[in-house]
Amino acid sequence: MKDFNPSKGIIVYNDFNLDLSKPIIDQKNFLKEDLLQISFLDNYLLDLGWYPEGNTNGKFILHIIKDFDWEKPILKKEINYGINIYKEINDTLELFS
Repeated sequence: MKDFNPSKGIIVYNDFNLDLSKPIIDQKNFLKEDLLQISFLDNYLLDLGWYPEGNTNGKFILHIIKDFDWEKPILKKEINYGINIYKEINDTLELFS
């Protein structure tokens, strides 16, 4: 993945194949709920997905999860298509630096 630095994390899952230079309508097949997961020490997880899946009116949702408690995320960011998602991910990863 270009422009992305997982820092101290381990990429567990990466299906982030969007080309953000293209219109969203051309990316519909890549708009998935499961795009990226990065695991960190102390049972933290960064999770990125597109919600609702396949819907061009959706958004990226970036979660930070602690101890696999998906009901109470530590952080939840909604990010529109066209925003620099790589910067948003890297800014969030700064929490683990």
